[in-house]
Amino acid sequence: MSGDDGRFSLADLVAVNTQARAALGKAPERFGTAKFIGMIGDEIDGLRSAGRSWAEIADLLEQATGEKMEVETLREHHEGAGESFGK
Repeated sequence: MSGDDGRFSLADLVAVNTQARAALGKAPERFGTAKFIGMIGDEIDGLRSAGRSWAEIADLLEQATGEKMEVETLREHHEGAGESFGK
């Protein structure tokens, strides 16, 4: 079998996870703030490198998830994961 062929998107992964959990009678998977921010660390780094402010990133996260994201919470968890932006 060859290496990664790029056939599946993150949306595919989420769809399968959601459907499999439902088939098992389980609730959708949820993540705490620290883990969630850690999982999107590369994207946060990219946005910071592109010149986006912490407030803009917090707003983007809030728009995408519907969950309030305070700038200080975002920075604390992102920088606490070993990132150096904004220090």
